[in-house]
Amino acid sequence: MPVVGPRLGLFQRVLRIGLRWYINPIVEQQNAFNDAAVAALFELEMENQRLRRALDEHARSDAGDSTAS
Repeated sequence: MPVVGPRLGLFQRVLRIGLRWYINPIVEQQNAFNDAAVAALFELEMENQRLRRALDEHARSDAGDSTAS
């Protein structure tokens, strides 16, 4: 049965090469989506930090106003 192993390996290699035209565009599309998702998450994190700073400043100014009364 040593003939089956090499033939199976050859078949799998030919199959992978034959399906590359089908799989590569899907992989590229997934990679583009992943890049866009990471960029969007980064932007959301930056906006979240900006809003937290503004909220902290607002809370400090409100606390300063109430102690001055």
